[in-house]
Amino acid sequence: MNISKGQFKQHLQHCKFSGCTNTYVGPVQQKYCTDKRCIEARKILSQKSRKPKRDESADNLLLAKGQFRAGTMLRIQCAACGPTGRCQDKFLVIYETNRKEYPKYCEHHRNAYQRARFEGRT
Repeated sequence: MNISKGQFKQHLQHCKFSGCTNTYVGPVQQKYCTDKRCIEARKILSQKSRKPKRDESADNLLLAKGQFRAGTMLRIQCAACGPTGRCQDKFLVIYETNRKEYPKYCEHHRNAYQRARFEGRT
C-alpha cells in the first residue's frame, strides 16, 4: 500500500505538554493531544511568554529633514509636552551626512517613563 506525501503514519503517543497524561493516535510530528483542556492551558501559557513586538526605541527618534553637511550642530527643542506646555529644554545635536535619525527628546525625557511623569499621567 502506497502512502501519499500528504498523509503520515498514525502512532499511539503520549502528550508532551507538562501536566497532561493523555494518550492519542496521531502522526509522529504531532506533539500535543487535541483535548480541549490541554489546548486552553497551552494558549494561556503562550500568552504569558509573548513579548511585545513594538519597539519603543523608535519613538525616541526624529527623522532629520533637509541636507546637512558633516558636523553641522543644531539646538533642538525637546518634543515632550506637559500640562504647562512643551519642555523648554534645548539640546545639542550634531548632524552627520549618512544618518537620518536623531533623538527628539532631551536627556531628561529619553524613556517613556520619564515622559509619562512629565505629562502627569502617573
